[in-house]
Parts: sequence; structure tokens; C-alpha cells
Amino acid sequence: MGHLIASRYNIVLVHLSIRQCLTYLPPRSVSPAPLHHKLIALGFVEDCHFVQVFLDSTSLIPPIACNWRNYRYQCARGWEIPYVPRIEAFRSSLGTNSNVATQETIDLDEI
Repeated sequence: MGHLIASRYNIVLVHLSIRQCLTYLPPRSVSPAPLHHKLIALGFVEDCHFVQVFLDSTSLIPPIACNWRNYRYQCARGWEIPYVPRIEAFRSSLGTNSNVATQETIDLDEI
């Protein structure tokens, strides 16, 4: 779902939940200047609904969904650049004992 929203609306979508935290970027469009990026964060709560989460410009954000790197057009590479420091800070804040899922595919039988 995140790939579709990011692509359709040309936005950066941050998905936050207990089961999965990922950032989705538009895969087929040229990145505008970072000041013109629109970032929307959604939290999935109580396994039943989404709420908007308001992040400031220094908030940590989860890693970019792997399929973006696998299937993005070359022209879309610039979307990632402004978010690298915030993603790296997110990863380092998790530590080694984290149970936060930062992968796209989750096996529901293991939950």
C-alpha cells in the first residue's frame, strides 16, 4: 500500500506500527528540491485504523522499503538523499535487541 500512495501522490510516506516501520518513496518521479518534499507519517494503531503522525524536520524515520531500491527509476534516486541521516539515526537508536520490523514482508503465522 505504501508504494501506491507514495507513487500516486508523489510524497514521502512514513508507516509506523508495532509490526512494521518503513518509509516509502515515489519510485518513478524526479525528486523536487528537499524543501518541496511532502512527508506524511501514518501510524497504524490497535490493528484496526490509521492516524496521522506529525513529525518535525529532525524526527527519526524508519528505513526505506527495499523494493524501492529494486524497482525505482534512475531519475528517482534523489528522493533518498535528504533522509539518509534520519534513517541512519533511526537504525542506530534501535540497537541490536530491537523487535521493530523494518522489512516489507511479514509472515503473519509468526506473529
